[in-house]
Amino acid sequence: MFGPTGRHAGRRVRLSDRNGLDRLRRTGQHEDGAHMETDRAHDDADRQREHANALFDQVKDLADRLDRLHCERQAEVDRLRAELDRERRPWWRRLMDR
Repeated sequence: MFGPTGRHAGRRVRLSDRNGLDRLRRTGQHEDGAHMETDRAHDDADRQREHANALFDQVKDLADRLDRLHCERQAEVDRLRAELDRERRPWWRRLMDR
């Protein structure tokens, strides 16, 4: 008679089984929480990567636009410089060159 006998013996086993299941559930929840946290971190990293790529594309577009504007400005400066050189020549020389 070292342990419970009769009707109470089954209850004790069921109670210990229930405690074991609760322990397993808690462990599973802990692992699920860790998995959820890992998934959340991966999702955050993916969002940050997409944001960084979008910013990089914007910087690239701005750099291309700046290059285009620089070329347009240089073409305008060259055109104005040529016009200024023409206007600096005396009127009679301009008349003779035509």
